[in-house]
Amino acid sequence: MKKEILRMQDVCVGDYEPYGLKDFRLHICEGEMVDVLGLSGAGKTLIYEYFMGHMILKKGKVIYNGSISKEGEYFRGIMDVVCIGQASTLIPGLSIAENIFIVTGKRKVRGLIRMKNIYYRAKILLGQYAPELSPQTLVRELTPAQMRIVELLRAVENEAKLVVIDDVFQGYGRKDLIRLTELLEILKNKGICILYETHEMDFTQRLADRAVVLRKGQNVRTFYRNDYDEKLCRRFLVGNETLPVFVRSSMSRSQVMFSARGLEGEAYVKDVDLDIHAGEIVGFYDLNNQKNMELLQMIMGQSPLKGGSLYLENKRYEPRDLDYAIERNIGFIPQNMRAESLVGTMSFMDNLCLPVLKKTSRFKFFRDKAVLRFLGKEYMEGLGIPYGEKDTKVRCFDEYIQNSILLTRWLLFGPSLMVAMEPWGNADIIMRDIIYNAFAQMAQRGTAVLIASQNMNELKTICDTIYVGNSDDVSQFQKYEQ
Repeated sequence: MKKEILRMQDVCVGDYEPYGLKDFRLHICEGEMVDVLGLSGAGKTLIYEYFMGHMILKKGKVIYNGSISKEGEYFRGIMDVVCIGQASTLIPGLSIAENIFIVTGKRKVRGLIRMKNIYYRAKILLGQYAPELSPQTLVRELTPAQMRIVELLRAVENEAKLVVIDDVFQGYGRKDLIRLTELLEILKNKGICILYETHEMDFTQRLADRAVVLRKGQNVRTFYRNDYDEKLCRRFLVGNETLPVFVRSSMSRSQVMFSARGLEGEAYVKDVDLDIHAGEIVGFYDLNNQKNMELLQMIMGQSPLKGGSLYLENKRYEPRDLDYAIERNIGFIPQNMRAESLVGTMSFMDNLCLPVLKKTSRFKFFRDKAVLRFLGKEYMEGLGIPYGEKDTKVRCFDEYIQNSILLTRWLLFGPSLMVAMEPWGNADIIMRDIIYNAFAQMAQRGTAVLIASQNMNELKTICDTIYVGNSDDVSQFQKYEQ
């Protein structure tokens, strides 16, 4: 019989009542993986923050490896737990070896730290679990997936008993997901427990022993591997609310809004020709999320343009940086759109109008308070926010409102071309529907929308045309019209 490592009994966590996590129950035995499924705001991140030692247990009891944490106390087992969240705990300027064996190392190093020994131990560890990595490589040189691999290897080296993962694998390519799945399976086989928090069941389904559905801070259903039903699970996720159903209708026009000729990038894009029409929503798909991402990064000036020509509304366009693109009426949604695109300490109105003011700062009418007041009422009403909260800092709103502010401000901006990088990467069922409708409204107004994603199902839902590329093939994207 497996040893029970963690038991959470009627746990309440949050700043004040009603708590964001309330009467939560969970148990994990050694070598088990449990997925906690929940929409944004369901309480998943509060679980993560508790195990990070950032939140106090308000009510209930947590028994971890025989040690009991009671009401009013922080989690007692921090030294045996590895937490992997949106913000990496690795130090960019240090090597892989230094990050694994020195930074947050839990094993005692006697006497002076001998770097030769550190690199030797790292070489053995990497050789066994991640031979593609070198101990001397600086963390800043790693891909996001490789950084996660290094964080997981900390669990092996530090003999962790529990790994808590807060939905960090969204938007990764197929090769990266396969690699991460292999490593998670290795952790399970070593007897390490894994608590994985996500919006809905994903690539971990094969590994998970159970899936706990979390809604409004409470357990509502537990699925075991042999009784999991995707449709039923989604109904438990949203509760009594009607599941959103988006119906696509093409808004594509005859006018060519954006075109590329003989486009060549630094690594993957070779000899690409494109004609994108006004109102057309175009997806770029690549199993490994490399060729498609590089193409859109080139358009935004984030990746070198080695050859070829770009044209926006029949005028030559030479990408430089984000500000340059905005000045030329191009909108942009990065992969982590909310975190990178909103200023949490600024008000709703400031965040809503920021790119518009940048675009139209030479026009006096956008400094008119009456105009700003009209825009605020118009768009806040659509988001269900009282106008009296216009000066509320954006960080005080929930994730749905924050992402809706970002999408709404691009609607207000009215770009000729909209570029989106993995927009569904961290989106749940409800947020995906919000994104679909925002892109449809942009297309209706004549905006050409370009989307790079590794999720073909999402692209099929919204796109008029999909270009499919393979990172291992230097040929052009293959075009598929829906």
